Amino acid sequence: MSRPRKDSEGPSARDRLESAFWDMLSEMSFDDITIRAISSRANVSHNTFYAYFGSLDDMAERLIDDAMDPETAPEIVAAVSGSLLPLNQETQQRFAHIRLYARSNSKLLEGLLRRRLQQAWLSVYGIDPSALSREQSIDLAFIFAGITTLLGDDAFDIELLDMARFLLRPLGQGAAVTLEALREA
Repeated sequence: MSRPRKDSEGPSARDRLESAFWDMLSEMSFDDITIRAISSRANVSHNTFYAYFGSLDDMAERLIDDAMDPETAPEIVAAVSGSLLPLNQETQQRFAHIRLYARSNSKLLEGLLRRRLQQAWLSVYGIDPSALSREQSIDLAFIFAGITTLLGDDAFDIELLDMARFLLRPLGQGAAVTLEALREA
């Protein structure tokens, strides 16, 4: 199937699809989003959607990969750990998208986010996940599940500064010490 043509003015069809996805995810549950609704909001046919994405799940996975790409993953990791503030506008937007995944009430999106955050952290520190012991893997899973939960909890409206402050309190220090020990191992 050929790619849709790029109109000379305005955002591309893919950009409009992505924007529609983010807008809809901020308004409703991921389970309520459909390809037809995204396509309609983006003002493209649903066939255009399939020119870019294989499914809604594929779109969700590719967009979290974009938000956590190798160039910005170190910034996101540093920001969550409190060592990179303030953030540039693009990183702020990526963080907002990450929070939408955390707030989605979708096991798929929350799982994608948790795995991508953990992968980004491992990558930033050059840690081979296959070299981790079972106990270390369990520690990481626990820590990143907690981070994902905090990012998604509407009751707290967690911002990056809150994450940095969390790491200064006893429980956060335990997580930080554990992560640091894994980094040094």
